[in-house]
Amino acid sequence: MAQRTPEPTTEQEARRIEAFLKGGAETTLEVVQTFRAEPATVDLERPGTLAFPVLSRDASTQLGQEGDLRALLAVDLADVENVDDFFVHLFINQVEATTQTSPGDPHFAGGLAFFCQAEDQDGRLVCIPGDSPRRFLLDVTPVLRKVGDVDDALRVTVVLVPFPDRTAKSRTMSVTGAELNISQSVVK
Repeated sequence: MAQRTPEPTTEQEARRIEAFLKGGAETTLEVVQTFRAEPATVDLERPGTLAFPVLSRDASTQLGQEGDLRALLAVDLADVENVDDFFVHLFINQVEATTQTSPGDPHFAGGLAFFCQAEDQDGRLVCIPGDSPRRFLLDVTPVLRKVGDVDDALRVTVVLVPFPDRTAKSRTMSVTGAELNISQSVVK
């Protein structure tokens, strides 16, 4: 039998829940609702926008200001030819975001970077091929609660930010899929 466990509001509640979970409680992350955006291509010169089929205010209201629901943004990226050309900034409801927009902006949802795996037997770095999709998952709950009170479609702006003092060999990347999952933690 599953039960909803609200977020702890005191240190004592947090310790009690931690002991319960460490004692072997089964937990799952259940998706309450999913909103999918269309794929997009992003360029160093032109950020891409992912439009989700939900009003921003409706998604923010569904989360509430202190509820136990979370907004998890899943982004699938592909066609990353060189992992050291750029990193990615994501902004919620900030379609004007550029490479100059600060991560201190209240609309900043998170940053993504690409890494190679440990060295192979010949001492080379092993990287995921550029056309293989990479899935990133970000908890955007606090940002959506802060900037989501807008009567317009929920939009995520994807900005490619070049590394300073480097000349990028590749200039584009594909967002092959994106979904916003309104989720809750369930303890069984």
